[in-house]
Amino acid sequence: MNITFLEHARSILSQVGLSKDFWVEAIHTTFYLVNKSPSTVIELKILEEVWFGSLIDYSHLRIFYCSVYAHVTGDKLELRVKKCIFMSYAQT
Repeated sequence: MNITFLEHARSILSQVGLSKDFWVEAIHTTFYLVNKSPSTVIELKILEEVWFGSLIDYSHLRIFYCSVYAHVTGDKLELRVKKCIFMSYAQT
């Protein structure tokens, strides 16, 4: 299983042209996506679906290394967003 995670992370990094310095973010994203994927062991259901009995919402998923915008506060005439790059999902 560890080899699979490393292969996925390596693929993610090579797809977007990042160096191996970002391996932690790629591995974290891989773990997150695998945990949100159906498993044949539990009849093609998602682990969270089995535990909590509710369907999974995938609308929050984003492409690794895509552009995102963060809301920032400041003066009235300053921009309210800052352009960032999506690298990983939150822990919670």
